Amino acid sequence: MRGDIERKDVIVLAGLSLTTAGSVLAVGSVPPVCLFIFGTLALAVGVYATFTSKPRCSPMPALALLMLGVYSALQAVPMPLSWLSALSPAAADVWSRALLPFGETVSMGSLSVDPGASISESLKWAAYAAVWYASSAASSRIGAAKVQLIVFGSAVALAVVSFAHLLVGAESVWGVYKPYHPIPVTHIGPLLNTNTLASYMNLGALIGLGLMMSEEPAIPRPILGVGVVTLLAVSIRCASRAGLACLVLGLLAFGVVSAISARRRPHAAVSSRMIALATTAAFCIAAGIALTSADEAFWDEILSQNKAKLEVLRWVQPMLGDYARFGVGRGAFESVSMAYRPPVGQNILFTHPENFLIQWAVEWGFVVAGAALVVFGWLLRPRNMGFGRSTVMTAGWLAVAIVLLQNLLDLGTEIFGVGCAIATTLGASWGDTRRRGRSYRAGAASRAVPVARLAACATPIFAALMLWFGRDTVDRDRFEMNAILTMASTSPTRDNAKLYAEIRERILRHPADYYFPMLGALAARNAGQRPMPWLQRTLERGPTVGRAHLLLAQVLAENRRDDQALMEIRLACEYERGLSRACAQLAYEVTRDAEKLISAAPFGEAGVYVLDELAAQVRAARDPVAGERLDAEALSRVPNLFSPRARLVDARLAAMKSNEWPCEDTAHCIAELQAHADAFEQYAPASTRAAVIRARIAFHEGRADDADEILNAGCGAKDERSDCLRFHAEVLSSLHDDDGLNRALGAYLASNCASKESCAYAHAWVAQLRLARNEPQQALGALRRAASEDPTAARWLAVADLAEQLGTWGVAVEALERARAIQSDATPNIEARLQAARNANRSVRP
Repeated sequence: MRGDIERKDVIVLAGLSLTTAGSVLAVGSVPPVCLFIFGTLALAVGVYATFTSKPRCSPMPALALLMLGVYSALQAVPMPLSWLSALSPAAADVWSRALLPFGETVSMGSLSVDPGASISESLKWAAYAAVWYASSAASSRIGAAKVQLIVFGSAVALAVVSFAHLLVGAESVWGVYKPYHPIPVTHIGPLLNTNTLASYMNLGALIGLGLMMSEEPAIPRPILGVGVVTLLAVSIRCASRAGLACLVLGLLAFGVVSAISARRRPHAAVSSRMIALATTAAFCIAAGIALTSADEAFWDEILSQNKAKLEVLRWVQPMLGDYARFGVGRGAFESVSMAYRPPVGQNILFTHPENFLIQWAVEWGFVVAGAALVVFGWLLRPRNMGFGRSTVMTAGWLAVAIVLLQNLLDLGTEIFGVGCAIATTLGASWGDTRRRGRSYRAGAASRAVPVARLAACATPIFAALMLWFGRDTVDRDRFEMNAILTMASTSPTRDNAKLYAEIRERILRHPADYYFPMLGALAARNAGQRPMPWLQRTLERGPTVGRAHLLLAQVLAENRRDDQALMEIRLACEYERGLSRACAQLAYEVTRDAEKLISAAPFGEAGVYVLDELAAQVRAARDPVAGERLDAEALSRVPNLFSPRARLVDARLAAMKSNEWPCEDTAHCIAELQAHADAFEQYAPASTRAAVIRARIAFHEGRADDADEILNAGCGAKDERSDCLRFHAEVLSSLHDDDGLNRALGAYLASNCASKESCAYAHAWVAQLRLARNEPQQALGALRRAASEDPTAARWLAVADLAEQLGTWGVAVEALERARAIQSDATPNIEARLQAARNANRSVRP
């Protein structure tokens, strides 16, 4: 009989290992296919454990988790809109208006405004229930330590794999999975979010410490110690502020509680002093490893003052009010959030509210979320979980506690791989009734067997529902629909009916999302149809989406509603600063009037980005008067802006030579330039701009020696050094200081030869200066160097031109041959010149 039990335990442990480790290593099981595979595996392990073992503890936590999965699935059940309106008026409104752009109505809807997401979430919670039951069943026979070792091993494997991805500079996870959204290369790994990675490392590290300090460790202590230090180092290196704070808090709590418990057991194998020393040493070693490899990005993250996540907790409150009773549907937050997001100045979409309690309340409603919190709070209270009775139980409870604490600010528990690890840890502690100090009541446990087995038989339904309804996430549908629209817009045989059918299908899957109506507006505009019904729905679901307002501005501009278009341009840039260039281009197409252009920029500092872009475009279109007005307006709002001030200075320096506008009054113009130089000195002390301005004034006034002195002192600044050195060369050339000129040109070339293109440009400029000084041989050498650095046909032809003038026919032949080789379709002119150069070269040979 004992052999049978051991074999069953091995099977359960193997299944739990595959589920726990596999789910987190497979991109956290975020992709639907991974969620289905590991969710189904978890259900299979749970069913096996249910039918092959008698429970030694209450299955109540597992049943509670399963009930949450059932409720999530029920949220996706369609019902008549009249029923839905009585239960959730906000959800009924979303469904009833979903197809308005098509001129259609909807008769059915569900509590969830993203039914597919809720179905996927139901599989998650059923899988958590299965994992909990299986881990508690195994733990009740072999102890919590061996089951928790699975979580520790999964965390170590995740740390090693994440480091391997970083080491090879991977651009995709496992060389296969590429995220939809751009991710820094340093973040590429199975868990793409470093905050989530930090929380998983913290979970594993605390569990590892508990195992290492236990009376009889499951594996040798040195191996556990190396693993703990590795996990701590990776956690610190993640640069998660909340993660680091929770880690320190967890280590302190573990050290204090475990030390107190050890003192109560005078004959304990591990003394309180050893626990304190081991915990401190592990953290110090890990911190030393992490900090010695810390770069600028690490410190930027740690010292960041970004509080955007805290703002989510504020603006999500109206959503809580609208969906208070039954929630928006589990997993539907991402679809709904843009309807409530305030202006943030960026194109940023919050997939979660960064707080698991708020997430529960928003998606399940206050009643179910509150009930879940009360039930789990009571069942998992420290005393009931054996907290303080052993290092294993203490570490397991604290590990989950610090993860949940971090997830009040950095939500990672929504990742299936993280949830599986938590369920395994808590299930292991729950099942070890001996360590928990709870007696085994055979009668009560036996009565729970039929209920547990009946529930286990029902769990495959969740996998089937996920396979049928939960495959298409809103993120995936957005990218697929965008690709379809892009292909359709470039196709000469566009099938609008098919395109609209694709959009309609996705709107019915995600009726609360703004993106699909916006794509409908683009499709209607491309087809010459009315986009306004689509835009109206888009702005209902995403009132602060800058791109939607920009699209509306384009439509209004096409219909010559200029004032309205300018207002929408202003809103677009206010809601998304990254659209500044597109907004400026559209505004300049609408009007050339400087005052109206200013009205298209957001008020205050937020508008300077648009004003800057507008001024650059206006000046490029040779409208200096409007450019002056726009640059002046930008500086009046933010005096430390660089580009507007630089354009004002350049305009005055250019006009000062001929006393043209805006420098008809030379004295006034020079005074303005001096004021700008003072401003550059104040706001950009590392720039050479102030020195160049003062030197140009001195040079204009005939004080070349003073200009030389100013530039000698000022060109040492690190920013814009190239321009300063170039002007210094011009000044020295006018002073006929050949030695000084050669030094200045050497410094100028050195500062510009970081890349071949810039080096070629610098040598070409030196060639022009040498020609102006009547030094053609030096000019020829500079042109040849420019052509060598950036070998284009134009550069080699310039070498040939000068070589022909100087009669250096060998150089001319070489240059023309290289130009012909580069320019495959060489013109007859090049061939004729090459033949003539060859003949001339032969005639001058001795």
